[in-house]
Amino acid sequence: MGEYIALLGNVHVAAKDGAQILGGISLQVYRGDRVLVTGPSGSGKSTVLRTLFGVETLRSGEVRLLEKDIHSFASSQRTKLIAEHVGVGFQAPNLDPGFNVWQNIVSLYEGIRRGRPPLDRLAALAVAFGLQNKLKRPVAQLSGGEKQRTALARLLLPQPDLLLLDEPTSMIDSGVAGKAAVYDVLDNMAGPDAALVIVSHDREAERIATRRIVMADGLAAEVMPGQTGQEFPAHIQGYAA
Repeated sequence: MGEYIALLGNVHVAAKDGAQILGGISLQVYRGDRVLVTGPSGSGKSTVLRTLFGVETLRSGEVRLLEKDIHSFASSQRTKLIAEHVGVGFQAPNLDPGFNVWQNIVSLYEGIRRGRPPLDRLAALAVAFGLQNKLKRPVAQLSGGEKQRTALARLLLPQPDLLLLDEPTSMIDSGVAGKAAVYDVLDNMAGPDAALVIVSHDREAERIATRRIVMADGLAAEVMPGQTGQEFPAHIQGYAA
């Protein structure tokens, strides 16, 4: 399928009390991938994302980013590698309340790239997310959906190789410029050489997905188009329809 950006190799992750969270996950994420991760609450979906950007302690297995074993690096080196190549977004937009929309969007780029952000790309993102008339507005005056779109624009501006998104449209209404439009922007503005791994319950996320991974009980299975319920692995039967 081409060059992989990230890899999980037989990864086991446990909680502090020893309870299994991930029970041997293997996953390769390729350039151009739009991987949709679904499954019931508590199945390990968000832990997969956290493992991909190196903040989970592994019981066993390996995590590779751009063919580098990230857990072989010192903590500061691992943080630098991930910051330069991975964009991470969770449900809470985590914007700086002292900044306006423009300042929030450019802050990540300036912190990573140490230079002036590309104004043409910034303008394109602002228009695509419907923020072009709100760039000077304090974030405290934004709706929840506007905050989430601002956070997504901030992640996309530096053009990371890998975007990890946990429920990226949870605050966004359906309808015109709604969830479907946001997924289209993510697909288009990420670029064909980048990969996205998206945890979402949104049906609209399926419009850009190239692959679908279903989690259950800390295990994962890839559901291929055309599969019937009888062909699903036992641990995801009832969740993969």
